[in-house]
Amino acid sequence: MNAQANWLAADLAAVDRSKTPWIVVAGHRPWYSSGSVCAACRTAFETVFIEYNVDLVLSGHFHVYERNAPIKNGTADPKELNNPSSPWYITNGAAGHYDGLDSFTLPFQSYHRYGLSTNDSIYGVRTKSKPQYPKHRTNIGAVE
Repeated sequence: MNAQANWLAADLAAVDRSKTPWIVVAGHRPWYSSGSVCAACRTAFETVFIEYNVDLVLSGHFHVYERNAPIKNGTADPKELNNPSSPWYITNGAAGHYDGLDSFTLPFQSYHRYGLSTNDSIYGVRTKSKPQYPKHRTNIGAVE
């Protein structure tokens, strides 16, 4: 392990779960996505996240919004969100990109549960006379 992974393991080991029942980790590049991923990041840190029962991992970088099932070693947790034993990965890179959202790589990964990309959303539509709030539709075409 490297210094960063050692620090992370020590920091997570020090968490008193009776006082801090949820562990949320934030990072830049996603490890699990239907598109751009950081496989080296996953290799370096996933075992630490699993060992210390990280609940939620938030990332950005890939300009989409994607919610996955909880995942361990590339496999969706069969319990889904019903008291999972794996971290739940959410990518929210949808804000701040000058050129809008990116596109998912299809077909979706087996752990993909919901997403917004250039193929399935409309957002930030404005006119000079009438600003409009973002409108989103899911990848199956339903309006929410």
